[in-house]
Amino acid sequence: MYYVIWLLATMVEYLVIATILDCFWEGVPRFRWGREKPPEEYLIRKENRMDLQRGPSCSGYAAAYVLRNLGIPALGEELYQRMPSKTKKGAVHPKGLVRLLNRELEKAGSSDGKRYRAEYCRGNLQQLKREVSRGVPVIAYIKTYPGKRWLHFIPVVGYDGEYIYLAESMENNRNDRNLYYNRKVPVTEFQRLWNTVSWEMPLVRDTYIAVRSLP
Repeated sequence: MYYVIWLLATMVEYLVIATILDCFWEGVPRFRWGREKPPEEYLIRKENRMDLQRGPSCSGYAAAYVLRNLGIPALGEELYQRMPSKTKKGAVHPKGLVRLLNRELEKAGSSDGKRYRAEYCRGNLQQLKREVSRGVPVIAYIKTYPGKRWLHFIPVVGYDGEYIYLAESMENNRNDRNLYYNRKVPVTEFQRLWNTVSWEMPLVRDTYIAVRSLP
């Protein structure tokens, strides 16, 4: 009995410490849950370039795609070079991407005259769909490939009952030539990719960065 209690206490301690460290490095996601049902299907029908990234710079390309959707000229590689809080290997955490987006949004303003702000969030698939249906691409934080630990920022631009539609910056992951998206992923596969739980991130999954208009 003593061993079981010790083991449970150790596991709880590990989860708490790992989660605190992860929140320090990645940022603290805001939990977003709502009862409002999103449309059955939705696609952001706004022309936008879907550029190819160079190296581990998906954060800059995802940010540039969202900014261009709001009428703010942006280049992925330039944004990546200005990205705050990069690691020595060039990786970017969500809080760094949020800081860059908010800095660019405050500096440039949007073409529709509205003010916007980016937030790091956690929610379920219904909440993600609801965010997309507001008309601004949502940056999902997913695994680059199934079964791999590498993580990837990617704009979600639409969905329906079968697929999640993405603006992919990695050439090898593109599988469609639609005007508004270049990758479609079955919903169940997307949910597996969106589950980013690992030993470094034991409690963090289903996170995304949403850009919302301010009152």
